[in-house]
Parts: sequence; C-alpha cells; structure tokens
Amino acid sequence: MENALNFKRIIIGGLIAGMILNLIDTPNGMFIAGPQIKLFLAEHNIPFNPLIPAFFFPFHLILGMMMVWTYASIIPQFGAGRKAALYATILLLLSTRLMAFGFVVMGLLPLHLYLILSATMVLGSLIGGLAGCWYYSRVSK
Repeated sequence: MENALNFKRIIIGGLIAGMILNLIDTPNGMFIAGPQIKLFLAEHNIPFNPLIPAFFFPFHLILGMMMVWTYASIIPQFGAGRKAALYATILLLLSTRLMAFGFVVMGLLPLHLYLILSATMVLGSLIGGLAGCWYYSRVSK
C-alpha cells in the first residue's frame, strides 16, 4: 500500500514544525505583543488569564502535526515537495488567521495587535511547515 500515511513521521515532522513555530512566535507573544495585550485587557476590565501563554505551546505543536498530516494526505494529488508543503501549510495557516480575525471583528482584539501576532505566526508557520513536511518526505521510509 504505497499511499499509506506514516504516522510516526507525521508526529515527528509535526513536532519539528511546531517547535519552529514556537521558537519564532513565542518571543513576539512575550515581549512585543504580550505587554500590549495586557494593557488592552486592563483598559477593558478583562482579567489576564495566566494560562493563555501555556495554551499556545501545545497549540503550535498540534498545528504543526496537522500541517504535516495534511501534507502527507495531499501527496498523492500534488506530489511530494515544496509546492504541496506550502499548500498544506497555507491551508492550516489561513484557517487559524481567519478564526483569530474573528476576535478583531468582535472587538476583542485590536487590528494592530492581530497584525503583530499574525506576522510571526505566518513566518513561523511557513518555516516550520516546510521543515516538518521536508522531514516527512526526506527521512528514510
């Protein structure tokens, strides 16, 4: 069965993607956007939940695994390689960015903070997604 998914490589590739995403996105959340988010919350009488940062570490790991899983699933249609890796990564990236934009629409997040947070999310997702998908395709089967 040549088109069978290799879940071990999906998990490892996904963890690679997620760790890269964490390394790129976390400093932004902590040092650039984080203080501005805390200020926005305080101005709107919304208490800061200290569990928020702890949510994003595993979220990025799961997102990385979803990117690699999507990539592995579309290889029969698009072939292995950078193009399919970008398709898979962008599909998941768009879904997360559209969902997060809902917070802007609802008035729960200012547009400038959304854009600041999205910048490293996009960069981290693209680099991480390509790395994780490369691992899935290139590591010996």
